[in-house]
Amino acid sequence: MPIISEIELKIGGSVLMTTKLDVVKKIALFYLLFICTLLLSCNVEGQVASWKIIDNCTIKFTGTKAEGTFTGLSGQIVFDPRNLAESKFDVELDAASISTGNETKDKHARGESWFYTENFPKVYFTSDEIRPTKDGYETVGVLEMRGIKKAATISFSFSQKGDQGIFSGVMNVNREDYGIEGNFFAFIVGEEFEVTLQVITTKI
Repeated sequence: MPIISEIELKIGGSVLMTTKLDVVKKIALFYLLFICTLLLSCNVEGQVASWKIIDNCTIKFTGTKAEGTFTGLSGQIVFDPRNLAESKFDVELDAASISTGNETKDKHARGESWFYTENFPKVYFTSDEIRPTKDGYETVGVLEMRGIKKAATISFSFSQKGDQGIFSGVMNVNREDYGIEGNFFAFIVGEEFEVTLQVITTKI
């Protein structure tokens, strides 16, 4: 079988162009590599980074004559400022980790009149949407405490240095919305609480 080394382009029997087959191969290879690079680039841009929560995360709450902290935050954080549509928070908090600096208060807070941690050991938050704001971002989702789910909004900022990401946020919570009625002295504590958090993460 003869080896084809040239390609002739003819119109009406006249040869318009003769092209070396090696040149055709190189052009085809170039376009193939270009398409592969383009597809790979699109795939990388479509990926959203996952972030692992570091164990020493602390969440603070402040209200009228009441303040304290929670620890034990865990769950999934998928976040990329360039791709908020695919970003998501799905986290949970150990309700029994509440600490007010007073053991008696902590015991009451874990009891049936407050967080009732024996029956509801976790507090959950799942985002439905993350959007930019003039000061950073906000996520709108569902906060669940004592088995009651309510819409909630967390305003937050995000900073990254290498593989470390820090989420700093704030939200307001009315305890009565979640059936946390408290005991006889609950009126002293107040209903509204400001919750602030700083979540340090590492990129997976």
